[in-house]
Amino acid sequence: MYTYRALEGVNLPQLAQCLNLAFSDYEQPISFTPESLQYYLTASAVDLSLSFGAFCGEELVAVILNSGGVYKNENVVFDAGTGVIPDHRGKKVFSALFDYTCARLQSRGIAKYYLEALQSNHHAVSIYSKKGFCVSREYSVLVASGAGEGSDRVAVAPYLEFLAFETRYSVAPSFEHTAHTIGRNPRLYEVRYLQDKAYCIYAKRHGAIVQLHYNDLEALKEVVSALVAQYPTLMAKNVDCGCEAVIQMLLSLGFAEVTKQYEMVREI
Repeated sequence: MYTYRALEGVNLPQLAQCLNLAFSDYEQPISFTPESLQYYLTASAVDLSLSFGAFCGEELVAVILNSGGVYKNENVVFDAGTGVIPDHRGKKVFSALFDYTCARLQSRGIAKYYLEALQSNHHAVSIYSKKGFCVSREYSVLVASGAGEGSDRVAVAPYLEFLAFETRYSVAPSFEHTAHTIGRNPRLYEVRYLQDKAYCIYAKRHGAIVQLHYNDLEALKEVVSALVAQYPTLMAKNVDCGCEAVIQMLLSLGFAEVTKQYEMVREI
C-alpha cells in the first residue's frame, strides 16, 4: 500500500538515501551526501512544496523533485529529478505518483510541466511521451578539459554586481538556466565578460556555463577560453542545437559533445 505526499518535512538523509538507491543501477550512478544534495536542491531551485514522494509505510521509495518558476511567460514547473528505487519498480508507483503530482500542480495554477530527457534514453522518452509530453527543443551537452592561459582582457564580476549590457545574440537558456531560476540563488554564479562585446554566466563552484550572450563571436570565444583555463573540467550544458555557430566555437576550444537532450513539455 503506497501513500503520496509533498516532500516538505522529509529530512535530507532520507531523501538522499532514496535518490541514491533509485539511481544505483544507472549507467552513471548518483551518490548524494546530505550536503551535496542540499547544494543540488539549492542550485536547481527545487521547491519541496511542489515536489512529491511515494511512501511504502514510512519508507520513501520514489520521488519527483520540481522547480517552479516563470518560463516563456508562463507559470511552470520543471522536473529536476525523478526516481523509483529498484524494489518498487514495475508496480505502477511512478505512474500513480506522476498523476498525483499533476493533480496537485493543477490545483496550484501551474500551466505547463517541463523536463529534460537524454535522447539516447529511448525508454524514458517513450514513457514521458505516453504521459503526454512532446519534444519542444533539442540541446547539446559539451565538456572541455581545462588547459592553456586565459586572456587578461576578460573581466569577472559576481552575478549580483554585473550590469548586463545589450547584445544582438544570445543562446536561449533552458528552464534551469533562466534569469528567474538563477535569481533564486544568485550567490552561486559569476560573470566573465568583455564589456559591450560578450559575456558568460557560470556556476562558481565548477564553472558550468549557464548563459551565453554576445555581439561578436570571437569575443565570446575569448570569454569562454578564460573559463576553460580556470577550471580543470568545464561543462556547457543545454546549448540549443539551433545555435550551430556557438557550438562550433565551443568545439574549436576543445569542447566535445558528450550527449544530447530533449526538452519535453506537456500541459497540466
